[in-house]
Parts: sequence; C-alpha cells; structure tokens
Amino acid sequence: MTGINWRQIDEPLFVRIVDAILDRIWGDWGVAPEGRGGDAGIDYRVDGTRIIYQYKFYPDGGNTASRRRHIKASFVDAMKHNPEEWVLVVPARILPAMRAYVLGLSDQIKITIQDQPRLDNLLAKFDDLAEYFKYRTELDYLHAQAEMLKVNPVFRGPEDVDNKTAALKRAVDASDPDWTFDITARAGEIVRTLVPKHPNAALRSPINIRYTALIPTDSPESRQFEIGHTYGFAEPFKLAGSMVRDFRITGPDLVAYEGAIGELEYHPSPGSPWRDTELLVSDTDGRHLGTHLAQSRFLASGEKGITIEVKIGDLVRMLFRSPDTERDAGQVDFTTADFTGRPINEILTMSQFLAQLGQGGDLDLDFGDQLRMKISISDIAADWPEVFEETRAIADDLSVIERETRTRFRHPATMTGLDRITIRGLRLMLEGHVVAHPTANSANFTITGEPDAAFRELLDGQPRWFKWHVSPAEETVLGKTIRLPQLAIGGPCFLDDASIQALQRAFATQSTEGLGITLRVDANDRLRTWLPDRVAPDKPLDVTPWDIPGIEQPGPRQDDPQRTAQKT
Repeated sequence: MTGINWRQIDEPLFVRIVDAILDRIWGDWGVAPEGRGGDAGIDYRVDGTRIIYQYKFYPDGGNTASRRRHIKASFVDAMKHNPEEWVLVVPARILPAMRAYVLGLSDQIKITIQDQPRLDNLLAKFDDLAEYFKYRTELDYLHAQAEMLKVNPVFRGPEDVDNKTAALKRAVDASDPDWTFDITARAGEIVRTLVPKHPNAALRSPINIRYTALIPTDSPESRQFEIGHTYGFAEPFKLAGSMVRDFRITGPDLVAYEGAIGELEYHPSPGSPWRDTELLVSDTDGRHLGTHLAQSRFLASGEKGITIEVKIGDLVRMLFRSPDTERDAGQVDFTTADFTGRPINEILTMSQFLAQLGQGGDLDLDFGDQLRMKISISDIAADWPEVFEETRAIADDLSVIERETRTRFRHPATMTGLDRITIRGLRLMLEGHVVAHPTANSANFTITGEPDAAFRELLDGQPRWFKWHVSPAEETVLGKTIRLPQLAIGGPCFLDDASIQALQRAFATQSTEGLGITLRVDANDRLRTWLPDRVAPDKPLDVTPWDIPGIEQPGPRQDDPQRTAQKT
C-alpha cells in the first residue's frame, strides 16, 4: 500500500503524482508539455509522440456517456500524432464496462489503462514519492517524522547505525519528489550533495543560485573565476565565505536558503564522452610536425568560449580554452603525471607532442566522422617549459639504445650529468659516431716482452694517435649493463713525465718486461670511444659533439692536425 487515498486528492495533485512517476520511468525520453488543457490529447509523451499519455481525473471508475465522449475526443486528438501506444491514466479502479469501451477504441494501436491498482504498484517502486505525496501538508509531515525519529539515541552496533542512517536518508528522500541530498561527514563536517532524482528534475523544479563575489583583483581566485566564466568551469574552484555576499538559493523547500556561507565550491560538469582523436601539429609556416593519438572531450562552456580536455594516455592532460571569436586569444593549461618508472616509448610520445606544441603553429583535432577543429597555438597564452624538450631528447636517445641493443628502460627518478652524457654517447656510437669519453683522459698499460725501438719515439713527450680495442665490452646505462661486441678507444696521446723517466731507465737496462706506463691526452681533452663495426675504416675519427644543453664538452670537437702525429 502507498498510503495515498486517491479519492481525497485533487486534480493538481493527481497530475503532479503521475508526472513524477512517469519522469522516473522514462527519464530523458519523457516530457510533460506545457499548457495542458489545449494540448491536443497529450498530457505526457515519450520519445517524441511514440507513446502518448492522457490523464483523466475521474475519482471513481464509473462508465458514463459524458466520460466516454471526453475519452474518445482525447483519443481522436492523440491519433493525429500517429503514436504506437496510447495510455489512459485515471486515479480510480476502472469498472469492466468502461475498461471494455476504452480498449475497444481501436485495434490499430496498443491501448493501455493505468488506473488505481497500477498507480499503486508503480508508487511502491518509488517509495520516496509515495511518502512525499502521502505527507503533502507540513503538519502531517512533521507528525510522521516525529513518530519515525522517536527512537533511543544509543547505537548498539553497526546494524543499528545502518538502520538509523537509512531511516534518516528515507526521510530526506521523502522531502521532495525531484531532488534529494546525499549526506556524508568529512572531518567532522556534514556535507550535503544535491542529487536529481530523474533527468527532468531541473525542468520540473528549477533551482537558482545568486550571489555577489568580492574577489581581490590580484588573487589566484580572480584568474580562476575569470577563466571559469569565460570558458566554463573545467576544474574544482573554491571561494572563501568572506568573498561571497548576498548568497541565496531559490527552489523547493528542501534546498532553499538565504544567508552567509562558509565556502563556495564549483565543480565541473561530467563533460561529453571521450572520443578517440588524432592531434596534428604544424609550425607557424604550416609545416607538419607530427601526428599523435589522443582522447578528447567537450568539458565546459562559458560566456565567450569553450573548454576542450585532451589527454595522451595518462601522462599528460591539457585544457584548451578556445574563444568563440577569432579576435580573442585562447589559453591552454596542462598537467603531467610523474614520469618515474614509465616506459620510454610513452615518455617519448608525450614529450614529442609537447615539444612540437611549443613551436607554435596550429593544432588540428580530428575526431573522426569528418568532424575536425583547428586551434591556433600561436595565439594561445601558454608557458611551454624547456624541460619538455630535454625530456624528449633523453627519451629519444634511450629509444635508439633500446632499438639497437634490445634493451628496455623506464624513466629514472633522478639523472646525473654523467648519466646523461653516457646515454647520449652510447646513442651516438650506435649510430656510427666517435665520441669523447665523459671522464677519461688517460689510460694505464703494462709492457710485456723485450724493449721495442718504436717506444723510443714516445720519449719526446709529443702526442701521437693511439687506439686499442676492448672485446667484448660493457657500458652501464641507468643501472643496466649493455654488452657490446667490441669497443675502440684512442686519441692523440703522450707519455706523462713519470712514464718517460721509467721508460728511459728500462731502455738503459734493456728490461721493459712488466713496466707500467700511462698515456694521456691534454688536460682539457678526453679519450675517444667508438664501435669499430659501425665506423667505416676510411672515416676520419673526428669527435661528434654531445650537444647536450647545460653540459659543456671538454676538448676540441675535431682533432687538431697540428697536435696529431702518425697513428700507432
């Protein structure tokens, strides 16, 4: 039983009850047209006019000639809209004779009767509506709530907490047919979240909020507030209570309020569904820089433009705020996730995109289905940090090493300057270049066997080109050991003073077995390293620069021919 005495309600209340029930059933598909009375046989319609409801306020189900005439007239008017189903709704049990008359109006479409038993069954599914309309006067409602809440305040266990909380929630739900509150407690504060009971709640029972905002001009809130009103609120935004004056909510009694507030917080709408999107970036000359796979959605709209959210994986999120007119400049804000531990290919994709955006030009968003949108990046106010270019360069180097050595890397939490040089150096060697070692400017050797006259040439202390091979060799990159078939090391070397003196004594005694010597390059130079199987034999062994921003490379970029003697 719903507790509603259909014989005692008036016609306006009957209409409200049926509208509320149908709103719950049909949601966005259903609507009650305005101006009922001259509504051409329609009190409620579904999916255009596929289903038409006609309300007749007959407190009893009697079969009278007058009622039959009115019902048929409404039916004839409704048929002009070619419905698939016609539904008659009355607040009483229809008597058999009247039921037979109504169902016999036509055999061309489906005819349905929803009388008191059917309405009671539907209200039983929506108990908050039944309770709301049952206690339709304030005195009745207060009396029923007092009886329901007249309980022992002691909580005797989790089940008791659940029962009493559920009772309170039912009381809140029964306070309005269109709106309710979800109630939570956070850090000792009660938080009420307004929730519509059906999609037509805002149309059926509008809620308006008015206030005056007093925001300091130079505050962060001022910029957020301006962006929100211009392009729509795309992110949560708070105003302290001291910044809000004349706050007022108008609407149903459940939500109506006027007075001071502690804090006003805006939350964005859910936005449209995500769509697979291609991002095409071009520079200021129209040259295509790259195409990137992303997802995008419409997020918010304001007085002068819209906000579109774009994400590449879960690493980067951007809010493009696009104005309605070309004369206005847009804006873009972006956030990136922590790169630590992410695969290098993901970092490379993200950083390439951001580095390309930093070059200005245009961004075309291709949503598919011949739907595209162009955003002029050069006209958008944005701060593109140089860190994205360096992140891209690191990821690019590591991706080459991955491809050439079948190794996989994750982005490190930290990276030293030596790590950075090692990564760039190995990449260059794998691509067939000669590079300067990051730290080594000397090498120690032990002579075996009898003295060789060729060593006497070293006693003058002048540089001569030496090279030697290490096979196999290893390089350590970000904690991973990279094995190389062969590594060549060399450069314009000379003996240090201690080695010259030791070699002179060895020649004097005719004994060089086990003698240790040190070959050095100039103090501001470094030994060269390369991979012999990747450098052509006739290629000059000139150093390819690291070209790492912020790191100065010691030594000449090419060997000084005046400092280079014959190769040994």
